[in-house]
Amino acid sequence: MKRAVVVDLDGTLLRVNTFREYLLFAMKRLLCQMRLFEASRLIWAVTARKMRLMTHSEMKRRALSCSARYLDRMDVEALVDKLLMTINHDVARLVEQYRAEGCVLLLATAAPALYAVRIADLLHFDCCVATPDVISGKEWHENVGEAKLAAVEECLREKNVSLAVVITDHYDDFPLVNRNNGLNILVNPSSKTLALLEPASRGHMRVICQER
Repeated sequence: MKRAVVVDLDGTLLRVNTFREYLLFAMKRLLCQMRLFEASRLIWAVTARKMRLMTHSEMKRRALSCSARYLDRMDVEALVDKLLMTINHDVARLVEQYRAEGCVLLLATAAPALYAVRIADLLHFDCCVATPDVISGKEWHENVGEAKLAAVEECLREKNVSLAVVITDHYDDFPLVNRNNGLNILVNPSSKTLALLEPASRGHMRVICQER
């Protein structure tokens, strides 16, 4: 059975918080289009989150619901081009090494599928699991924690591969690290991430610390 390598996006493959970049990009587009009502909804969602009036997940849902539909293909391409300028080349080289060994590559992220899938396509990942679009009347959840693990496991079954490596920077991936009996690679982890993930690792652990 082929081995699978699961790679996180924000802070791991890319050096930035892509959703923060998305919010700034979407706000500019809404204002350029004179969609002031939608822009005000976006500002309120971000402000309410900063004031701890809603969860990060709820903020993300509201922000996507009032902005994503107004971004066309060219907008998404422009955002992706900007995001790819922040690629972590050390992690990218590591991913290429695993590709050369015949591993199946999965990009697993809490970032919106709106742009995460395009990033995965351009970087030649075999699969991408990300936070889905907000569609009226349909259940929605952020692709994080246990939900992210479930999505990864479904992808593993579909590809008929076994989990061998997890590359991440954040303790949100505790369920994935705890599930993996192979190698867990932490990229520039915080002290909190180390404290939570080191005991969770049932396999081997490697830490990559780089200048930010």
